[in-house]
Formats: sequence, structure tokens, C-alpha cells
Amino acid sequence: MVEKTNRKVILFGVDGATWTLFNQFMADGDLPNFEQVVKAGAHGTLMSTVPAVTVPSWTSMFTGCNPGKHGITDFILNIDGKFSFGTSNFRRVDTIWQILGRNNLKSIVVNEPATFPADKINGIMTTGLMTPPGSTYVHPQELKPELERVAGGYWTDLPLDYYLTVNKDDNKAYSMIEEFANKTSKVGLHLARNYEWNALAVIFVSTDKIQHTLWHKPEYIRKHYIQMDGLLKEYLDLAAKEDANVLITSDHGFGPLRQTFYINSWLAHIGLQKRKTNFVALATKLGITPTRLAMLLKKLHLYDFVLRSLIKSDIIVDAAFQYDRPIDMEKSIAFSKAEGIFINREVAGDRYEKTRQEIMTKLERVIDENNSSPVVMKVHKREEVMSGQYIDRAPDILFTLHDGYCPTYYSDGPNSEFIGDDKGGYKGGTANTGIHRPEGIFMSYGPDVRNYRLEEARTVWDIAPTILHMMNISIPSYMDGIVMKEIFTNSSTMAVREIRKTGYEASRIKNKLKSLKKDT
Repeated sequence: MVEKTNRKVILFGVDGATWTLFNQFMADGDLPNFEQVVKAGAHGTLMSTVPAVTVPSWTSMFTGCNPGKHGITDFILNIDGKFSFGTSNFRRVDTIWQILGRNNLKSIVVNEPATFPADKINGIMTTGLMTPPGSTYVHPQELKPELERVAGGYWTDLPLDYYLTVNKDDNKAYSMIEEFANKTSKVGLHLARNYEWNALAVIFVSTDKIQHTLWHKPEYIRKHYIQMDGLLKEYLDLAAKEDANVLITSDHGFGPLRQTFYINSWLAHIGLQKRKTNFVALATKLGITPTRLAMLLKKLHLYDFVLRSLIKSDIIVDAAFQYDRPIDMEKSIAFSKAEGIFINREVAGDRYEKTRQEIMTKLERVIDENNSSPVVMKVHKREEVMSGQYIDRAPDILFTLHDGYCPTYYSDGPNSEFIGDDKGGYKGGTANTGIHRPEGIFMSYGPDVRNYRLEEARTVWDIAPTILHMMNISIPSYMDGIVMKEIFTNSSTMAVREIRKTGYEASRIKNKLKSLKKDT
């Protein structure tokens, strides 16, 4: 039984938030509430996963584990040779919300980007980015009419219309961003004010969306950060009323995008990939792009049904990302279906390791001929940046690019080149002008938090054990994260309290030995 603790915790998640913008806007006096947190609380850099993308990073934050251990290595996973979207169905460790529930503590989690379907936690959860259109997004399900009323229609993500609007009408597109954030906030505050909770997490994905599509329009980015500052004020007021500690986190950072590195085009260029033509490729030549097809299905009221059906199969993974010139998987040595490179072991045979090293060496030498600049900053074998029994779901090779470059696994670059200036947009789609960077943000504020600047960057998987420690819960020994004990005031119970482990591994092995003994 857990000792009773009166201190609550609020996590205010800002997807893609970056110190580059925070520092600029705070210096201009535009973010008084974030500035209050920085001046009175703790802050520092929170490093993302590799790759620095939403689904593995938030999952690491809420499980305390690296992607190779929790199983969600990217948006697309290699599951025994088949490729599937990285939904939480493939997550293999518990989230902190599930752990808190087993300790009789209640959680409210709003717009969790990496989870679908909603976990049946002790409390309330709404899902976000990974929710198929038209699906049930809340646990318990009976809350859906209430949330729809509160939000004026709950959004798990931006409407599809946004991606057609953003290149035509900036003001209209921005109003959708603003509405998305407001809906998320309204639901979070409503639930916190009307239902019991010990931990509250509200994650805003609107910041990521606007930075991807409107980075080149800084006036809109600034306006949205100011909106987020106003929303934060309401949660700081809630924290003061509830005597709660606050954590503000992002899953990764952001920066400008100038050029796109087409991974599959490059692999074809160096002779390691073959292409083929199918009916989808022929349709593309006729101007039937994925975005246009999606909008047609929406007009016919078939979009939700078709997308939900496709997501249950492997078809959509290929249709979405290799629609233009599909990869001939039987003849290709290497390919990309995530932010990295997979090696086809059946084709590579006993040359697997030699092939991997050759690709890595060539990656390090990729040059943007437009300015004679190197494109790739770091190249890794997957086992160098993640560990655990699920690393086989990840690409064999992972890499990070220099600032201004974006990797994409859309199969065809402009004019079959592998470095393009179309900003990662597929034909008929929305061009990006901003892209993820690994350096995210961390802030904390409250009665137990001291004014402190982190001397070294921490990782996203340090958040889960820190929250558990704050709430006086023993930390499972399998977690990779480390409690951020340095952020607490010397007099707080969290600074004094010993970091307790559950002995999870020891008990698991002990039970296994007992079962073996019974069999003998």
C-alpha cells in the first residue's frame, strides 16, 4: 500500500516546443507565465529519442524506457517482416498512468499522442494523434457526449482540411490551430475541475503542427506561443489551488527546414534499391494524389470507414509512403519505411553486416551539391541508440541530419533527385517549412521545486521515474530513466526521500524459478 501523499502533479505537454523560440519570445516579454516558471522553477534541455519523432518520444516519456524496450520505435514498425503503424497496441511496458492506477491513484490524461485505443486506466484518458477518424477516443466511453459538448466537438488531431488550407489561407489555417489548442485545454480543465485526480497530463500537439507548416511565417508561430502562455496560466492557477507541482515538457525540439533528403531515392541512386510500377503509381501520374483522394472520400462520407479499414491492414503503409514509385522488396537490398534504413536480410544474406557498414560509410559522405554542405550529421547502428528485446522493430541504420535538412521515406524526390527543396511534401500534399530537432524543453514549478538550471541535458525517459518519485511510488527496476532529484528544494520530501525500486526484475526471476521448480 502506498503512503498517502497530498501533493498532486500536473504535466503540461507542448509537442515540439523549442528553447530557440522560448528564449526569443520571453526576452521580448511575450510569455510572462512561461517566464515565471523559468525564473522561479527548474528548467533545462530534454533530449528526444532517436529518431526524434512524436510516437516513440512520448511513449518513452510516459514509460521511462527507451524505444527498444517499450517497443514503439517509430511511426512505422517492422513486426516480423510486416510493417504496421506504431500504435500503442505494440507497446510492451506499462505507462506511469497504469502504474499509478495499481497504486490506487487516479490520472486524467488528455490528448495522448502515442496511444490508441485509450488505456483503461484508473481515471480518464483521451487519445490523440494516432486515433483513426471516427473511432472512440475516450475511456470511459460514456464520457464522450460530455467531452463533445465541452469542446464543441473534440479533436484528436487537426482536420484533414487544414493541410489543404494552410498553403492557401494562412489566417484560416491559423484559426484551426488556435481552435485545436483551445479544445484540448477546455477538456483538460473541465475534467480536472469535475473529476477526482492525483496526476493530470494535458498534451498540446498544435505547436508541432504549426511549426511544421508555418515556420516560415514567424508572426503566426509567435501568436500561437502567446496563446499557449495564456493557456498555461489557467493550469498554473489550477496548480496553485490544488497545491500541485507542474512539469512542462516537449517530446523534441524544432528548427527550420530548407532541404529534404529522400532516403529511398538515394538508395536507388547508389544501386541498392529497385522500383516497380503499380496502379497507385499510374493514378498518381493522372493527378490522383493521396490528399486529393482523401478529400474525395470525405465528400462521399467514406473517408473514416476506408481509413479505419486500411489501418487494420498493411496496405496503407505502402500506399501512404511508396505510392509514387513502389519499392520492389524482392530485389532491393535496402529501403526506408521509417526514419532510417532497413536492410533486406533475405537479399543481403551473409553480407548483412558488411552491407550495413558500407551504407553507413556512404551516408556520412552525402553532400548537398547546391551548397557543397554535408547532409548527415551522425550515423548509428540501431543497437547504439536503443536497447531491449524490440530493437528489431527499428531500422538497421538510424541517423540525424544537420540543421535545415529533413529525412523522408516518400519514395520519389523531385526529378528523381535525392536532395530536394520541396520541403518534404509529397506530390499534391503540404510542404513543410519546419522540422524536428532532438533538443526539447523541460520546465518544472511548484512548492517542491527549486530555482535551478539543469547543468546537463536529460532524456525524455527521465520524466516517468521523476513523476513516480514525486508521488511516492516505487520505480520499476526495468525503467531506463533516472529521477531528476536535483530539481527539488532541499527541504522537500522529494529531495529527502530515498529513491525506491520495485525489485521488478528480481521478483520476475524469482517467480520464474518457482514455476520451474514445480515442473521438476
